[in-house]
Parts: sequence; structure tokens; C-alpha cells
Amino acid sequence: MKTKLHFVFFLACLLTGFLSAQDLRQRLDMPPGAKCHDLVRLPGGTTLLVGEMTGTPIPSGWISMLSETGDILWTKIPFDQNLGSQFYRVLPDSDSTVLIGGTKYVDQNDGTDLLLIRMTNKGNILWSRTVDFHLVDIFNDMDLFDKGAVLVGTTLDEETNLDVVVAAFDENGAPGIMRQFGAAGLERAIGIRYAGPHGFYICGTTTSYTFPGLPQSAFLMQISPVFSLSWMKLIGDTEEQRVQGLALGVQGYPMIIAHESGNIVADYICQFNHTGSLEWAKSFNTQELRAITRSPGGKIFVADNNTVFGLDKDGQVVSTWLLQPDANFRTSCLQIGDKGQYLLGGWNEGLQDYPAMHAIRDPLMSSCDIGTVITNGQDYEPKIINQLINEFSGGQVKGGKIEMVDIIINRLVDCQSTSSTESAEKAFAMAAFPNPTQGFVRLDVPVGLSGFLNWYRLDGTLVKQEYLEMNSGPVMVDLSNFSPGGYLVEFQTADQRWTATIIRTE
Repeated sequence: MKTKLHFVFFLACLLTGFLSAQDLRQRLDMPPGAKCHDLVRLPGGTTLLVGEMTGTPIPSGWISMLSETGDILWTKIPFDQNLGSQFYRVLPDSDSTVLIGGTKYVDQNDGTDLLLIRMTNKGNILWSRTVDFHLVDIFNDMDLFDKGAVLVGTTLDEETNLDVVVAAFDENGAPGIMRQFGAAGLERAIGIRYAGPHGFYICGTTTSYTFPGLPQSAFLMQISPVFSLSWMKLIGDTEEQRVQGLALGVQGYPMIIAHESGNIVADYICQFNHTGSLEWAKSFNTQELRAITRSPGGKIFVADNNTVFGLDKDGQVVSTWLLQPDANFRTSCLQIGDKGQYLLGGWNEGLQDYPAMHAIRDPLMSSCDIGTVITNGQDYEPKIINQLINEFSGGQVKGGKIEMVDIIINRLVDCQSTSSTESAEKAFAMAAFPNPTQGFVRLDVPVGLSGFLNWYRLDGTLVKQEYLEMNSGPVMVDLSNFSPGGYLVEFQTADQRWTATIIRTE
């Protein structure tokens, strides 16, 4: 009994902490315009955003630190504006440092290089490195690897073809293996993920199958831990494919999201195994898919410009949240917490771009225009083709120093609310007894209304749903088949909603 009481107390504390946090939807006023390409939640609740200025002749990278409540703590840009830059990715590497990847504009003679920065959470740069393969080198993505990082990019080689390039660095910025992969056409990298003993997965687009013409195909390739090519697969050979992201799903299997814009328009996800065989493929009734990520608990989440939905291991949709951002919001990145919280980053596109973010700690209780919507998936049959590709050694690492200076920007808050257990019960009171419960629970649902009674786990997964027609009194629900844990029950009519949090004990 003592153990059960401790379990109940732990769950109560967990629920209180989960429901008493800040929801934010806001833009950053950064004249003369900017985009947010990536963000990350750091220890202590602060959020680090990275991106590029867009209203200047030469792009300039920017970094901004926000408090848990959305206040801007500091924003920095490179000191020398004549040497442009773009910051595309930020990864937390320890409790006190982050890695930032991007592209650096060197000069007309040396073109652009891949850029990697290690920075403290206070905004101090410890070191920076640039990688030069050819005249034009563009950063695309990176992942943590062996206490350091592995970068993937695209280079314009001497024969004016686009190739994929990969470069590894240790934690002190010392370079490791650097490789170049390319065929007859144009290979553009999009994402890279480190898969331990299975090496690395890289996705992107290529025209080598239809060379010298178009359209472009999607590709997924695996390289070994020592950066040698294992296999490469093409997805789609006659329709225009546009790849948007890469994640590792169940058992570390690679998953890509892509958009087919030929005669058949489709937004789809493909999962492959470690040998390159297709496990499953699904298309979805959404806008163009923009970001994919895996939560700490292992569930896959995907986002377009106004929805976020979760998938199980077989690609079935298990939860969907609808956002109501500005009509011109463009999603660039997505992060999911271990209790269902999510961070969505991007920018509002227009005459002046505004970096924008959504920080939702509890979608079911949020007042920032978050709701549910039906997202359907159906089987998709892509054509998979083996592709040969050449590989080379190359690349030159340059040291250097990037100095950052502070700039002052403002935030434009679209929605800001503190979701808490206390405020939610005042607004949507629904009594439940007994609570905690080992089986049955009685819910005092409003009388005379029709609506859905929905049961959710705290990660947002819908586990039970029933329709109540002109409800006439308290509802008895048997939870004996529910796993022990915390649940949120919702009674939702056409224009009203009542909720309660239930703890199911052993």
C-alpha cells in the first residue's frame, strides 16, 4: 500500500508540473526581416532559436535566447556583416554548450563554406570551423556523433554538378573523415541521422536517374561508420519529388517525409529497414509535410504548416493537433517533449519575414487556438530503384573566429496563457469520483447536451471515445482495462468543453 501511495503522489506531482506551464505563440520583430530555421529547449526551460536575416543584401545568421515565459534574454548576430552567414541547425551537446551549423559566405573568390560553431548557453563562442570542398558549399543538416558532430551539405563541383558532402568533427573541433558522393546529375542533401553501428542515413533529391533532364527523385542512402557507401535507393522516378526531412523510427529505421508534385500530388512518409528494404509507406490528407521528429519516448511526430500529428510504428495516425497560426506561417522545425509538449518553429512569410514559434505544454488545455482534427493516412506505393553513386575523399577545414554582437529585438505575442490545473477546473469543471481509481469512475457530465467523451493519455494519444446523446446524468466508466497512469478525460460538444484529470492506480 505504501508503494501505491508513493506512486499516486508521484503521478499527482507529474500532472501538476505538466499542467502548470507556459503556452506561447509569438513572433520576433527583427527588422528588416528574418526566418527561424531551428530551435531547441535547453535545461532550465530556456529556448534557443537560430536562423537568418532576410531583408539584407547578404544573409546574416542570428541566435536568440528566450526565457521559459518567452521573454527575449539576448539576441546576437555576427560582427562582420560583409561576410554573410546562415544558421540552420542547433543541437544541445551538453548542459552548457550547443552546436550550431550553417553556411558561411566567405568572399567572391572563395564562395561559401559549411560552418560549425560550438557555443555556450550564455552566447559565448568557444570555437568555429569552416569546411571547403569547392567554390559553393551549402550546409543542409547535422547530427551528434562520437561526442562531436557530423555535417551534411551540397557542393557545386568542378564539372558544375551538385554532390553530397559529409564532414565529421570531434568535440574540440578537430576534423575527421570528409567524403563526397555524386553521380551524373544533381544530388542535393536534406538530412542526416546517426544510427550507431549502422552508420549514417542521408536523404535528399537527385536528377541522376533522369539525367540530363528532370524531374528529380527522392533518395535515401546509408554510409558506414567509416563513411563508405553501403547502399542508395531512389524513391519515384517519373514524378517530381521534394524531400523535407529525415528521422529514425522504431529500431532506428530511417523514415523520410516527401512531397510528390507531378501528375499525382501526395505528401508521404516512407520507412526503410537497415538493408534498404521498404517497410511501409503512407500518404496523408495534409498540406505539404515540413518537419519530422522522434519524441524521447520513441513516438514519431510530423508537422505541416498548421497541424502536428503522431504515428505508431506502422504509420497509423494516433493523435492530431490543429493550430491556428497566421495564414502565411511556414513550419521549419518541430520538437516533442516526453510528456507530449511540443515546440514548433518557423516564420511568417511576407513583405517582411517574422521568426515565429509555438510552445505548447498541454494541447488539451491550451487556449492558443489548439484543437483536434482528423488526419487520415492511406497506403502509398512508391517506386524504389537501386542507384549507383561515386564517392571521393576531399574537403579542407579552416579555423577561424566568429565574433557575435548583441542586437535588440522585440516580440509580438499572438497568444500567451498559463495552463494550470486550478484555472482549468474553474473554466471546465467536471467532477470525477473516485479519483484516483482502480476501476470505475463516475463523471458528472453536464445534463441535456450531446457530445464526445474522449480519453487521452498525457502524450496526447486518444485511447477511448464514445458519443453521448442528450446526456441525462452522471456517467459511469470502467477503467480496469486502462494501464496505470494519468489520463485526461474531455467532454466536447459543438461549442463547449469540460475536462478532468484522472489517475488510474494498480
